[in-house]
Amino acid sequence: MKFLNIFSLAMMLMLSSEASAQGISFLENQPVAEVLSQAKKEGKMVFVDCYTTWCGPCKMLAAKVFPQKEVGDFFNPRFVSLKLDMEKGEGPAMGKKWDVGAYPTLIFMNSDGEVQFRLMGARDARQLVDTVAYLLDNNSPSELAMRYNKGERSSQLVTDYIRELQGKRQLKTVEAVAAEFVNGYQQSLLTDTLAQQILARYVKDPHAEGFLFAYRNREKLPAPLREQMEATWKMFTKNYYIMGNGDSLAIDEEGMQKYYEFMQANGVEKAKQYYMSYKLPASFIMKNKRMMLECLEMCREINGIPPGQISMAVNELEKTELNGSEQKQLEGLKKHYADILINTHKR
Repeated sequence: MKFLNIFSLAMMLMLSSEASAQGISFLENQPVAEVLSQAKKEGKMVFVDCYTTWCGPCKMLAAKVFPQKEVGDFFNPRFVSLKLDMEKGEGPAMGKKWDVGAYPTLIFMNSDGEVQFRLMGARDARQLVDTVAYLLDNNSPSELAMRYNKGERSSQLVTDYIRELQGKRQLKTVEAVAAEFVNGYQQSLLTDTLAQQILARYVKDPHAEGFLFAYRNREKLPAPLREQMEATWKMFTKNYYIMGNGDSLAIDEEGMQKYYEFMQANGVEKAKQYYMSYKLPASFIMKNKRMMLECLEMCREINGIPPGQISMAVNELEKTELNGSEQKQLEGLKKHYADILINTHKR
């Protein structure tokens, strides 16, 4: 009996050892900083499985690919591996930092936290190992990256480098490279076609110094670029929306107001129109009667607000409990917008 107990214990230890050798040894939802520190101590890279609980391909990888011995044999000596739920803990912040927009996304970093390459979607075990092995062997900086890192900033080089980064889905880096170029080489925006294309296609924040320089000198720019810059002013207002679950919406009123004043300070003639194009629909989606009334008052002086937005705000107010002064204000607004309301109802 004693022999059997010893034999059973030995078998259990052997099976436990074999099981631990199967598949990728993951840390789960550990702080990324700690994972990087561990990788640095062990002289390894970091592999992050960016997953969500509802993602079907993520579940397939977790159940059928990552546990396979050949995958573990390849990954474990090379990587400290982390499973990170992108909807919990550090997940959302890391998703923004790494520009993760689809699941699963597999991130491969050095121990300094610099993303070296990424894979999106599911693969079988052999495809995964072969792809990562190839990328590890061929992940030296490209010629364009080396020229850029040495300080070359011709508009052609920056254009080509941005296209390369786009191909690698490094979209945050694209934004940073474009902003750095237009901020540092402002004069070229007035004469260089490629520089103007970089500004139009990749700079989406009107606070950028290069953008503001170009806008102040917009009379010297081609008409299509001027139109694109106006669209950038308008679209940026959407950044002050705060999205919730489903159709719920709120807005950062203070931030949106400051942005409106920023547009005015920089000579944006249609600042009020751009501001109301987002604040008015937000007001009736939120069913905020104060904001609806304020927006409708402001829209009296603005051309270009869609009639349907005016009509929806009025209709929502008509369904809302109003006090005497608010009801009187609404009646005055309905008289002012009578033509818009009649034409909208005819449709």
